[in-house]
Amino acid sequence: MSISFTKKVNTEFLKAINDFRMLERDGRSVKSVLIGYSGGADSSALLMLLRDYSDANQLGLKIFAVHVNHMIRGEEADSDSAFCERIAKAAGVEFISKKINVPEIAQETGVGLEEAARNVRYDLFSRLADELDIDVIATAHNSSDNLETVLFNLTRGTGINGLCGIPPIRKNIIRPLIYCSKSDILGYCEENGIEYVTDSTNSDTAYTRNYIRNVIVPEIRHLNEDVESAVIRMCSLLRKDKALLEDMAAANALPQNVEVLKETDDALLGRILQNSYKSAGGREPLDYERTIEIENLIKVGAETKVSLHGKIDFIIEKGKAFFEKHKTAQTVQFRYKLKPGINDITEDDSVIFLSENSEPNDDEKNIIKLLKNVYKLSIHNILYFDKITNEVFARSRAEGDKIKAGKMTKSIKKLLQSSEIPKDERQTLPFICDNEGIILIPRICRADRVSDKLNKQALNIWYFKGKKDIK
Repeated sequence: MSISFTKKVNTEFLKAINDFRMLERDGRSVKSVLIGYSGGADSSALLMLLRDYSDANQLGLKIFAVHVNHMIRGEEADSDSAFCERIAKAAGVEFISKKINVPEIAQETGVGLEEAARNVRYDLFSRLADELDIDVIATAHNSSDNLETVLFNLTRGTGINGLCGIPPIRKNIIRPLIYCSKSDILGYCEENGIEYVTDSTNSDTAYTRNYIRNVIVPEIRHLNEDVESAVIRMCSLLRKDKALLEDMAAANALPQNVEVLKETDDALLGRILQNSYKSAGGREPLDYERTIEIENLIKVGAETKVSLHGKIDFIIEKGKAFFEKHKTAQTVQFRYKLKPGINDITEDDSVIFLSENSEPNDDEKNIIKLLKNVYKLSIHNILYFDKITNEVFARSRAEGDKIKAGKMTKSIKKLLQSSEIPKDERQTLPFICDNEGIILIPRICRADRVSDKLNKQALNIWYFKGKKDIK
């Protein structure tokens, strides 16, 4: 007895629509659907199924068939675009085609062709849905695609999220063919005379998914001919476990007491960390090594700060663990005209002592001695001038600051980064200048133009920082 692919596919299509209420949004029936239409068997079947379902149930769905030419296959891709337009118009649906240079985008962004193509498609679908006020986006992923995705994730060492496979519904994206296998869809197309095109790159096993599809899956079928259905069942069960863990993790989101986290089961703790990292603005999931590193830091419980991707910091402070956006220290703005004697730099909690004598006099020596007893850090520099151009002043750091020292023009930013000065102190460090620019950066360097001892005039400058504990 021959199998009716039409009956089977229709049954599985309706089951997916009903199981996940795919054509409902916010308690109402949807009025419009965007179909990602490649012209292949899957998307061609989906186009006809949705059109016929709308007609049979008098839904009046406004259907948009959106085709993306990735500019990977040259004339073949152009031919596919023309095919898709002909079929869409014959089916009575609105057709939209976009040509996007995916190889160029892949090169610019540093990602593989498959990932770049996927990103381009979903970005376009989302943008069109917003612009045209389309309720849902339908893609033609099927149970065979789901099997390949699970196997692909498995080889990468996935957790439960990866083993859940392709979600049947995610936000406004629906997958009505998720219960249908590729072979059943091909049979459905043949029985109903549905035309489709075949992407020549589908046989190229240099692509990871093609290798899984054409080499790995046929071997697995020796163990289970209907492996797609088995994996769909597994994914369904794991999604329930995942939902429970996510609810528990949401109830224990960071910030959280470290002592409480120490007693939290690792299976739950990892998810708490992932979710809290994402809530703090992290784009990519924390990788396995980073997650384990943070879990170990929590078990130790000591105060710490770890920088992560996306300019996110993980922090343990005062018994609490949390993620937050990396705070860029703001430079404090100040400017002081330097006069002979003591000059307080309030923002830096430091003192600059200036002597216009080539050698400090006795009174100045007594003051310098007193300051050395008060401050931990004492740095002395002599600036040799041919002439001082206008006043000498101390100011805060400015964007693009440079200094010519050691016969090289050096970036202040790089000098500070390579210095041993703590980050918080770099923001208030005073820069000694005249009206031609920086002549001295205490603790780092002086400019070449004030380093020649043959110059006629000298200034003695002391920089004092960090008050001592006086008992």
